[in-house]
Amino acid sequence: MKTYLLTLMGLALAAPTTSAFAQTGTSALGRFEQDAFIGPDNLKESEKDVTLSKDPASSKVVWIENLLPGGRVKAIVFTKSSETVTYSIPAQKVGGYQVQQGCATYSSEDSKLSVSLNNKINCFGMKQSDYDSGVGITKTGGIQAGGTSVGGKGIKTPGVSIDKKGILVDSKTVMAGVQYVGHKQGAKKVADDD
Repeated sequence: MKTYLLTLMGLALAAPTTSAFAQTGTSALGRFEQDAFIGPDNLKESEKDVTLSKDPASSKVVWIENLLPGGRVKAIVFTKSSETVTYSIPAQKVGGYQVQQGCATYSSEDSKLSVSLNNKINCFGMKQSDYDSGVGITKTGGIQAGGTSVGGKGIKTPGVSIDKKGILVDSKTVMAGVQYVGHKQGAKKVADDD
C-alpha cells in the first residue's frame, strides 16, 4: 500500500503543474491587483494593475499588460476547463526583458491569475520535450517520470525533495525568472488556508 501511494504521489508531481491552475474563457479578462511579484529588481517598478485583454484578431490570444515595463506579454490559450484556463507564453522580448518561455493560469474558484516567466519547473508540461525522458523504474525499484522520482527514500522533483528529514525547497530554482500572482479586481478575495 505504501508503494502504491508513493507511486500515485510521484505521478501527480510529474504531471504538468499548470494543469491544476487554469481559467474560464472570458472571465479571466480584466484587471488584477498584485498579491506577489518575484523577479529582477529592475522589473518591479510598475505600480499599475496587470490587465488581461483579448486580442482583437485571434480568439486564442490574450495580452498581459503592465506585468513588465516597456510592453505587453503575448499569451496563447493552452487548456480550458469550466473553472480554469492555462496560457502558454511563447518566446518574445518585452521591453528589455527576454522571455524564453512562460505560462499563465487563471482560476475562477479564487479569481487568481498566476504568471511564470523563464521558469521551466512552473511551466512543466507545456512543451513536448518535457516528456522526452519517459516513464520508468529506477535502479532501487522506484518510479521516475518527467524529472520526478519516487522511491523508498522519498520524492525528488526539480527544486523540491521530500524524505524522512522533511521537505527541502531550493528557492533559487523554484522562484527563478519572474513570478506574479494577482487577484481579480471586484472579485471577493479568498483567504489562504494557512
